[in-house]
Amino acid sequence: MKRLFPIIVILITISLLGIIYIQTSWIKNAALIKKEEMRQKLVEATDAIRNQLVHSSGSGLTVLSAHHDEDSSPWQMLANRFNSQIPVSEKFTADEISAVIHQVFEEKGLHTPYEFAVISNIGMFPSYLIRSPHILQTIQDTLNNIQCLIQLSDAPGFLPTGETLVITVPVTQVSIVRSMGWMIAGSVLFTLIIIAAFALTVYALLRQKKISEIKSDLINNISHELKTPLTNINLAMATICNEKVLADPEKIKPIANVILEESRRMEQHIESVLESSALDRHELKLNLQPHDAHELIQKTLNGFALQFQSRNAEVHTYLQATRTTILADENHFIHMLSNLIDNALKYSKEKPFITIQTRNTSKNQIIISVSDKGVGMNRQTQRHIFEKFYRAHSGNVHNVKGFGLGLSYVKSIVDALGWKIKVESAPGKGSRFDILCTLSS
Repeated sequence: MKRLFPIIVILITISLLGIIYIQTSWIKNAALIKKEEMRQKLVEATDAIRNQLVHSSGSGLTVLSAHHDEDSSPWQMLANRFNSQIPVSEKFTADEISAVIHQVFEEKGLHTPYEFAVISNIGMFPSYLIRSPHILQTIQDTLNNIQCLIQLSDAPGFLPTGETLVITVPVTQVSIVRSMGWMIAGSVLFTLIIIAAFALTVYALLRQKKISEIKSDLINNISHELKTPLTNINLAMATICNEKVLADPEKIKPIANVILEESRRMEQHIESVLESSALDRHELKLNLQPHDAHELIQKTLNGFALQFQSRNAEVHTYLQATRTTILADENHFIHMLSNLIDNALKYSKEKPFITIQTRNTSKNQIIISVSDKGVGMNRQTQRHIFEKFYRAHSGNVHNVKGFGLGLSYVKSIVDALGWKIKVESAPGKGSRFDILCTLSS
């Protein structure tokens, strides 16, 4: 898995970059096609604009047919010839020319702003007979505008009017992109979806990798934690089988106590795993009853009497709360508090200093604090301590025993009871866990 994971990430990354490159190239090519399509439509539009302006009488924009087909009457043909000889600048106002351009652009699907001017070609220098407000600026800006020149003269055989219609249309990248709005938006959307899928895939792979490492650590830890008591039990049994020991009943009793203690230790390990499994399946059943928190704390401390003695631990209790009745499951509460005290013992390098304290708050709560002066935790560790199987000392390192289930179990019980738990810690200064319990009404 360790070798396969980087290869999968590299392949997915290359694929994603390839898709983004293809999408970008496709959008650029589509923009060029769109620009060329606009030019083509503009050419078609200029012919229609010329026909309307040249062959119309101007009054009311009555457009006469520019096609001299066999159905055209002599009078209509004569009218067309007559209209085509009248200069456009004399037949139309600027607003009327703009209306013709707008109408033709709409028919051709050219939804774009434009500027125009009617220029006289008579004389040495061209003069603007009719023009829109910003035509001069757009004519000069040839980089961002297309210019169309339309000779306003009739078909061959007639004298030219000497007028030219100039139309400018913006062709900036912004206008092209705007015209392709839905296409680009869809492309970007699906690209983002692919990136999100890639991110989720990498996250899933990282999570799977982490689970695999945790599983490996758990197997190592379980193997060690179960092997030690089994080894002690085997040695004790071998000692009992010795004829000299069998002959002296007084020697059997301490050896039997070792077997009993190691059996209980194995039972506790197995119980921790089973409880964790029950919590995962949401099969945990709590027998909630009113209890005195101080009595439950005292029962828990009594169970640690031998461990405190063997470690020469200094334990202080400051049970200052005056309201102490809580609704809890006695067994789970004692087990939860035992995990916190057990951690305080485990993570104290030398002589353990443990403080158990209670106090009431103004929010109908009792706070139970378990603090020590052990090795402490950094912020990174504090963010993960309530995760299942998480251990600050991972791998096959057993200077601190356990499966990484204790604090996960504590958090699950606290959540199940609707309480809260907080932790404060600093490396080398110890840790403090505060459980905020709701008082029973």
